[in-house]
Amino acid sequence: MNETIRSARPAEVARILGLDPKTVGRYARAGRIPFSTTPSGHRRYNINEVRLALASEASGLAPDAGTVGPALLAWELEQIETQLAAMALRVQAFARSVRQYLAAHNGHDES
Repeated sequence: MNETIRSARPAEVARILGLDPKTVGRYARAGRIPFSTTPSGHRRYNINEVRLALASEASGLAPDAGTVGPALLAWELEQIETQLAAMALRVQAFARSVRQYLAAHNGHDES
């Protein structure tokens, strides 16, 4: 993913991580997430580093504990599982509506 490699603006970080842009700024000021500063003073973020910092914080593991890799993987897995669960609900709803349509049309071909 290109968005995980390049420097991102606060709004991009917020969109990617599902945060409010003001929260991104607060986290940066509080030292919770790493950032770099442009010559004009604007913050830029490496998404991978931000995810790593948030994952290590959420797991209670220090970044130098040597276990941040598994913590980040666990966080990513949780995100994927959440997305898959939401997708499964959409698929079930779609299947239900197709079954209802088929039942209402009693198998008649309308082509």
